[in-house]
Amino acid sequence: MINNDAWPSLWRRHLDKYLSKPARTGFWMDTWFGSRASSFLELGCGSGRDSVYLAERGHTVVGTDLDAETLAELQRRFEDKGAPFQPADAANLDFPDNSFDVVFHNGLWVLFDDDQFIHRMLEEQVRVARKYAVIIVHNAENPTLVKSFGKRAEEDELYDIRFFDHESVRAVVEASGVRYKEIEFLKFGGRMDLLYQKKRVKKFVPNVFWPVRHLAVPRLYQMESWDKIERVACVLTL
Repeated sequence: MINNDAWPSLWRRHLDKYLSKPARTGFWMDTWFGSRASSFLELGCGSGRDSVYLAERGHTVVGTDLDAETLAELQRRFEDKGAPFQPADAANLDFPDNSFDVVFHNGLWVLFDDDQFIHRMLEEQVRVARKYAVIIVHNAENPTLVKSFGKRAEEDELYDIRFFDHESVRAVVEASGVRYKEIEFLKFGGRMDLLYQKKRVKKFVPNVFWPVRHLAVPRLYQMESWDKIERVACVLTL
């Protein structure tokens, strides 16, 4: 796992690369929750691109992370987008109970080996959420992904992460003791992401599809088998 002290400088080295990519998590969150929620809190927001996208879609959004320096840079770059960024410890949030309709994170749990610490983060996530808590983690059932990250981790600590399948996520949730009404597992990321690359697919995809791809691709993920999917999305209905 990545050393906490090394994380800020490591992440800033990748910031521009991540900002140049599609806001896949934002697309996914808006597809599944945009009509059922108006406020979102993102934990471990990283590049902030997904919080910005949700704000552009008209939602109330706050993006949080431990790295105050990167958040200040994001606030400067996106000050006109309506997505405020603020430092926050995901295991000790300052927000009151039930502050946001949806509280989500993508790739946060994969940074930690300590399940007790993950339990504290989940307790806080559920505490400040009104309707849904969403956990997105890298998929242990995808052998190609696991092998790729292992090879990349030899040269870049960013790829030194923990993988989960949906049953191991369920086990962590159950062990935490948090209360919820329903647990559901959805798929995130995969070959359908090619549809976000307009130059590569414009010859094969009708032009009428392009404006709605942000809403279509998250649904198309669900047609793939788990061994082809990049991440496991756990949705807790509260």
